[in-house]
Amino acid sequence: MESSPWVSRDDLLALERCVPNKLPHEYTFDKMEFWAQLHGLPVNYLDIKFIQILVAYAGSHITISIQESRNWRKFSRACLPIDIKHPLRDSISFPLSNGQEITAEIRYERLPRLCLFCGLLGHLMKICLKVHQLKDKVRQDFPPELHQQAYDLITPKYQRSINAYVKNYIDELEEFQQGDY
Repeated sequence: MESSPWVSRDDLLALERCVPNKLPHEYTFDKMEFWAQLHGLPVNYLDIKFIQILVAYAGSHITISIQESRNWRKFSRACLPIDIKHPLRDSISFPLSNGQEITAEIRYERLPRLCLFCGLLGHLMKICLKVHQLKDKVRQDFPPELHQQAYDLITPKYQRSINAYVKNYIDELEEFQQGDY
């Protein structure tokens, strides 16, 4: 779908193209395309061919326009297909031509509500089922005096920078405060 993902008030609106002769119950609404920024790549790797190889290495196909690639400076952009039933991927590791292993950070654009604990779209950490299951396990398996210490270990596994706009806003604010503008 053009201009995907569709987000309203931080909720994802999953759409799927109508296919002739496909029955309503056959639609799954579990695949979406997200524009993502790939950060941490060497400058000589900021070209379309390499980005296509990189994302194929990670097991996906991508869409990159020629016009889009001309704007790359600190990062590249690609439209990545995402299975929204699985946690988002926050990085891609791969070997360079010299054998060195490098990790590119993925920052998604127009990201809807995301749990920073489990990486799934659609809810926040404070209402994450996995977090609540861990807290229940702590209450069952630990004496009350250790509950708070155990709760403090339940921390986000994802950084807020997985949302490209949050990270870019923070970077711009820091640059502004340091007088780099």
